[in-house]
Amino acid sequence: MKRYQDSNYYELLEISGDATLHQIRAAYHLAKKTFGQKSLGTLSLFSDEERGAIWAKIEEAYAVLSDIDKRRRYDGFLENGGVPSPPAPPEEFAQKGGPPVTLPPLPDEISGVFLKSIREGKNVTLESLVSHTRIAINYLVAIESDHYRNFPPEVYLKSYLTEYAKFLNLDAKKLVEGYLKYYRIHRHASENQARKK
Repeated sequence: MKRYQDSNYYELLEISGDATLHQIRAAYHLAKKTFGQKSLGTLSLFSDEERGAIWAKIEEAYAVLSDIDKRRRYDGFLENGGVPSPPAPPEEFAQKGGPPVTLPPLPDEISGVFLKSIREGKNVTLESLVSHTRIAINYLVAIESDHYRNFPPEVYLKSYLTEYAKFLNLDAKKLVEGYLKYYRIHRHASENQARKK
């Protein structure tokens, strides 16, 4: 299998582009056995962070390919060489005809889990975020999972958070400040915990 960072959703699940929903589900459950938290087969091959990043992308792949509309848009994305056509704001990814999504205000401390909930509330996939911001998916997964050991240097982290905020039409200054505040507090706690092991 190609490196997971370079694999599209079909390659990641090891299925063909015309796979049925049944085949997609079967591939997802097989991947779950291979890379899930209870899997022993990949313990010696990947670190916990790598397995977490792979699993996050597998979940993303299944969420997109098992949804008819999302899959159609994703197939168009692939047919266009991985470039959205035409480039669209996040609103294009909202469910048409559904109730408006009410997003919570940005708190003083912002975790990756909170950012992920906002992204998913706007029905924006990681793949579309990558294509618009050009941020590597492994960094986006690390940010949304608070996997601090996989973070880029802080100067790049600020830039990535700013792009993240702009794409989701959020207050970039407040998002960056809130995330960095949460990150600096919990990073030290995470480092201290790692030293005790």
